[in-house]
Amino acid sequence: MPPPAALQEIQFDENGLLWVLILVLDERWRSVWWATAPPSYRIEARPSDEGNVLWDTILEVIDVERGELVARRRIDAYLRFAGPARVVSYEELDDGTPRITLWRAELAGSRTGRDR
Repeated sequence: MPPPAALQEIQFDENGLLWVLILVLDERWRSVWWATAPPSYRIEARPSDEGNVLWDTILEVIDVERGELVARRRIDAYLRFAGPARVVSYEELDDGTPRITLWRAELAGSRTGRDR
C-alpha cells in the first residue's frame, strides 16, 4: 500500500498567512518504487536522494483569519522551508554531485494578505 500524504512543515509569513508544505506521491511513484524496492517489498526508509523522485510537494497558502485557501501549487520536488519566504530542495545528480535549489516564494496578484 502506498504511503499517504504527509504534512511536511508549516510557517506563518509577515502578513499572518499560513504556508504549508505537504508531501504527496510523485505521479511516477509506483514505477520508481518497484524499480528500487528491496527484495522483501517492505516499505523501508528510503535514501534522501530519492526524495525528489518519489515525492512531490504541495505548497498551500491559507488566510487563517478568513478561513480561505489563497494559493495552491504542486511542485515536482521534495521541498523544505529555508527561512522566511524561502523554499529549498536537495537532490543528487547522476554522478553523485549534490544540487541545492533555493527559491524565493511570494504571492502574485491582489490576494496577498495585504488587502485586508
